[in-house]
Amino acid sequence: MLQILDEDGEFFAKLEKLVETYVELTPIYFAEIFREFPRIESTISEKNSDARKKLIQYIKLGKARGFIREDLDAEWIFDLLRAVGLHYRANESESERREKIRFAFHCIFHGIIKDDQT
Repeated sequence: MLQILDEDGEFFAKLEKLVETYVELTPIYFAEIFREFPRIESTISEKNSDARKKLIQYIKLGKARGFIREDLDAEWIFDLLRAVGLHYRANESESERREKIRFAFHCIFHGIIKDDQT
């Protein structure tokens, strides 16, 4: 998933792709999975934490490069994007989910970019 960071592309397009992929890979019911397969809990939690940190670093890079408003915290942005993705993952059919997530991300991105980036 994080190899997306190494690809060529526009900052927000890569961020959208990263968060969508992260949402797809993040199980909604961790407790059930860990109850069935307790030995994998620490590995999954560690990988999830590493991915979260790298995505937040990418958002911070966007702030440092002037793409994102300075008054917004990178962790807050990540949590917002993840929450939106998880909401649609839990409440929408497969056919509607990607479209709704993309539209929500588009709206969020237009709220976090610096004025001179539009």
